[in-house]
Amino acid sequence: LEAVCKGLDEGKRTFYCLKSRQVGLTTLSLVFDVFWLALYPATIGALVSDCPKTSESNRRAIRRYIEGIPKGFFGKSFAIVDDNKNFFTFSNGSRLDLLVAGKRSKNWGESVGYIFAHCTEVSAYGEKEGLDSFREALSAGHPNRLVIFESTAKGFNHFRDMWIAAKRDEYTCVCVFIGWWSKAINSIAKTDPRYRTFN
Repeated sequence: LEAVCKGLDEGKRTFYCLKSRQVGLTTLSLVFDVFWLALYPATIGALVSDCPKTSESNRRAIRRYIEGIPKGFFGKSFAIVDDNKNFFTFSNGSRLDLLVAGKRSKNWGESVGYIFAHCTEVSAYGEKEGLDSFREALSAGHPNRLVIFESTAKGFNHFRDMWIAAKRDEYTCVCVFIGWWSKAINSIAKTDPRYRTFN
């Protein structure tokens, strides 16, 4: 969140997050998705998952988050109007399309333009052509645009290529590495008898 806020302050709108497993980055990013859609009415966004099972899990999490928002938190009401396996629509006119990149699909990102996008587990997307097509649909000039690509590494693949290209672009992109050390349960407290050995 600190990296995203700092990047936004610097006018950067595309974020690449390389993460280790089970650090809670997707969970936190889903909260950020809800915040962005609520903050900017009439935002057309996309949440891209690697497979249908993950897409459904993300959809349920977003519904829980929205149902847990205190009344009036976003000023006038922000509520779900439609909710199905393909999209959410919200009372402020925003929409979140739920896309699945899959392992072999090449055309999952065609036809719609997006102001906002959150792509999770990008290294697991099967076909680079689908991802390239989707990236062409992302706004390059809208004042409320925001794109988050997050993934574990999984070796030499299209996400690695994207990460390297983004590292070279100091004007529009931010790259953030979230390692295993960032999760509290992966550390050993000083009071733990193992601390002396592994410190």
